[in-house]
Amino acid sequence: MDDSAKVQQLKYAISKAIDECEPEADDWHLIFTALTSVFMFHMAPLCPDCRSKITDALKANIPKMHKLSAQIAAENGLPPVCGGHHDPLH
Repeated sequence: MDDSAKVQQLKYAISKAIDECEPEADDWHLIFTALTSVFMFHMAPLCPDCRSKITDALKANIPKMHKLSAQIAAENGLPPVCGGHHDPLH
């Protein structure tokens, strides 16, 4: 299985897990907390240099994630599940 196929498989598994827990507007911070924990768990056995490279790549992709998530929401008519009026991480 190539990297692209693995990414798609992981994306499907993560999406399915999130869908199964049926998050409500106030639960979205829990999803991001869980994803952060998964990142940390899988980064733990890496050397400090590899951890830095991964976190640097993630930080560098945040603007792209922000732009693409807005585009995906617009293209799919997705309203903000959080109501757009509070901090989703708290």
